[in-house]
Amino acid sequence: NLKFMIGDASNLKIRKKFDIIVSFETIEHIKNPKNFLKSAFNLLREDGKLILSTPNKQVKDILFNGKILCPTHLKEYLKKDLEKILNRAGFKKIRLYYYHTLNREYPYISAAYFFLRNRFKVISQQENKKIIPIIMVFVAERKN
Repeated sequence: NLKFMIGDASNLKIRKKFDIIVSFETIEHIKNPKNFLKSAFNLLREDGKLILSTPNKQVKDILFNGKILCPTHLKEYLKKDLEKILNRAGFKKIRLYYYHTLNREYPYISAAYFFLRNRFKVISQQENKKIIPIIMVFVAERKN
């Protein structure tokens, strides 16, 4: 019972309610992310969850002096910025997970290792202050 739809993510016109909405590395490409998140919030059932991933702007700030490397990224996010717009969209409980990490003490070495090995490992938030997530995965819930 899986159905795929194509449309404008910032202008979702769907009448059905969902338990889970998944958006992997999309928000950085959307012109109006606030509309997208508000639409996603409204499309979720009362106990629904949004699972959303995006590259971490902090990594580019460290390795590439903040330069946007992907020309299709309209906006890149820091953790605090995305948490703020998720809250404004109505999400109450927000948890952060991440994968592909940099070590704060040796960012260039760990970045090279990531690009060479490209391993997937999901880590929960606040485990190690030396780790910087390359890809942030937010799980945002409608209720506490």
